[in-house]
Amino acid sequence: MINMKKVVVVILLFLNACVATTGSQFSEPIYAHEDEAVVYFYRPKEWVAGGLSPTVLDNGLIVSKLSNGGYFRYNVNPGKHQFFTDSMYIDKPLILEVKQGENHFVRLDFKSGAFTGTWMLNRVFPDQGLEEISKCKKQIQ
Repeated sequence: MINMKKVVVVILLFLNACVATTGSQFSEPIYAHEDEAVVYFYRPKEWVAGGLSPTVLDNGLIVSKLSNGGYFRYNVNPGKHQFFTDSMYIDKPLILEVKQGENHFVRLDFKSGAFTGTWMLNRVFPDQGLEEISKCKKQIQ
């Protein structure tokens, strides 16, 4: 009976990981309105830390969780934004000064260490961001 419980737990964990990125594949960026900017957060699908879904925060406020292979669009007001994950005590914040009408692409990476890992939010050039995010599915929030 213990083996059956382990099988059920593994299946539930697998299904939980699959549900998070069941949205549509990224196709084209939706440009920002005149009075705001858009930041696209994405996380390329990788095996390392694949079952984890860190939370992205903007100036301390929760924006969304980001699952493996997922992306989400975040509309922001112009100005300075400090983005970090819920592991903010060990990761470095990404500071963006955004202007009206701009689009930004931010990739979430995981860097494994000897005893722990660190999430890193990295701003990427639009061409690179468009290429990488095209392999991601919309994050269901």
